[in-house]
This record gives sequence, C-alpha cells and structure tokens, in this order.
Amino acid sequence: MNSTSAPAKHLHLDIEVEPNQAFRYWSEGGDGRVIRLRRGDTLAVTCAEPFSIRFSQKSPFGARQLDSHRESMLHSREWFLAAGVLDNAALGVYPYTVEATGEGRVLVDGPEGHRMVPEIIIESADL
Repeated sequence: MNSTSAPAKHLHLDIEVEPNQAFRYWSEGGDGRVIRLRRGDTLAVTCAEPFSIRFSQKSPFGARQLDSHRESMLHSREWFLAAGVLDNAALGVYPYTVEATGEGRVLVDGPEGHRMVPEIIIESADL
C-alpha cells in the first residue's frame, strides 16, 4: 500500500482569560480546546497574560512544560510560545493544563476536575 505524508503545517492557538476567569481557546476561527497536529507540525500559542502549558504525563514537544515569553513586537502586549511536534512523538491524546498569571492572580485550566479538558491530538501524517 502506498502512503503519502501530508506537508507539515503551522497552527496558531489564542488563549483568552475572561473577566469571570473562564478560559477560551481559539484556533483557525473556531474552538481551539482540541488541537489536531501531526509529527513535524508547529504550534504558536498567544495570550494577553503570562502563561505556561504543562503536560501531566508526556509531551509531543519534548518538554513537559512550555513557558511563554513577551512578544518582541513594539506595540504588542501578547505573550507567546512556539513549539514543534517531535518527529518521534507517539500518536494519541495529550491533555494539558494552562496556568495564566496576571494582576496578582494565578488561574488554572486543565485536567484536574474539568469537564472539557484542553488537549492536543497527534495524528498520523499518512493521507
């Protein structure tokens, strides 16, 4: 059987922390709570507040915790991180926790007791 690999893609995820402390995830104009990637793909995540993403078990990016950095553009107030899916990342589901800090508070959204867990799904690149 012949299989063809899809070209690597770049995906953007924007995380918003609302005044009521709810987290919203946006990607490609829709809900970004579940992100589907393939080996070799890259992901950029932005948020208005400093944040980190932590994987409870394993990470498709290598590091179990990814920390944001201040965007370097002159007028931007965004925090961001960028990561590439490892070429040898196991296929499957990777639930994660987001921790955002700002205005003297720490807000957490993730696997511990949440109904809608944010997750990254690594799929096969075969078409």
